[in-house]
Amino acid sequence: MTIKKIIQNALFFSGRPDLTFALDDEENADGEAREAIDTLLFCVNAVEDELARCYIPLKASESVVTADGYIPYSKLKKRVIKVLSVKKGGELAKFTADRDGIKTCVGVVTVEYGFAPSPKGISDASEFSDAEAGECLVAAGAASEFCLIRGDAAGAQAWEKRYRHEIDAARGRMASTREMPPRRWV
Repeated sequence: MTIKKIIQNALFFSGRPDLTFALDDEENADGEAREAIDTLLFCVNAVEDELARCYIPLKASESVVTADGYIPYSKLKKRVIKVLSVKKGGELAKFTADRDGIKTCVGVVTVEYGFAPSPKGISDASEFSDAEAGECLVAAGAASEFCLIRGDAAGAQAWEKRYRHEIDAARGRMASTREMPPRRWV
């Protein structure tokens, strides 16, 4: 799913389909159209960040070599929110995470972590797949923010409600893919 398509949907949702031309013809976009596109790009990035931090976590796994047992977050490819696990040779390794990095064992380790998406441009792709968070979910959140910025409180409230409904649906899909362990009697 592309950021451009999400912005296009958000423009339709917020009642401004007349500004979609600015997505294809950025050089000839007037001040209002350019400002709306820039604002919606900001809104889409904010919604993706909120989704990753609060509702639909994004996960990454990287192998890292450490000589002293300390891995600064800057050594990892993505912006770390939470370290989920550290493995050495396929086995879980002990670790402690502080605000600057991870303290663990020496050698080659695999770090699994939750991350925040990096800010996107119009031509970029979303970090989320359609299965995780569809265009409608992100566009509804962006439309809500956009309406709020424009001073349309009723529109913002309506799209916020739709956004929350889409989050609940996405989280329900995530929960249905997990296996429930068998019940044990003590």
